[in-house]
Amino acid sequence: QATERYFAAALLVFTGTKPTTHKLDELAAMVAPLHPLLAEPFPMATEEDERLFNLLRRAYIEARYKKTYRITADELAVLGERVKHLAGRVERACGEAIAAMAGPAGGEADAGPAGSGERGAGGEVGPGVVSGAGGEVIASVAGAVGGEVGRGGEGRIG
Repeated sequence: QATERYFAAALLVFTGTKPTTHKLDELAAMVAPLHPLLAEPFPMATEEDERLFNLLRRAYIEARYKKTYRITADELAVLGERVKHLAGRVERACGEAIAAMAGPAGGEADAGPAGSGERGAGGEVGPGVVSGAGGEVIASVAGAVGGEVGRGGEGRIG
């Protein structure tokens, strides 16, 4: 679910929309063209990369409902690192996009890809997006896609 939430956060920031699908392969295809950091959300260069992504994709349903789903500790560790890497890239890409929408030095917002370009009382730019330092950005996006916001503004999606 964390992977889905990271994809949803990127889509919210860049397009102003929340996806209706839960399919990781479709979400990955949707975020890939949005920013160079998201161009390849998960490595797919080898058959092993594809197998691991398929394992992650299947886990969304099968780990809960099928007793036959299996994943090793090593596979889980690799996928965990890949999800963490994705999280960092989503945070950087979204931070850049929000900074661009906010305009120079907190000036007037322009009509960026996230929406109207109007600035609200809390510094919002576009639907559900708040400009600010990195932690505030992710905290705002995390809240918008159903994640958690911890003390100090850090956001945990998933």
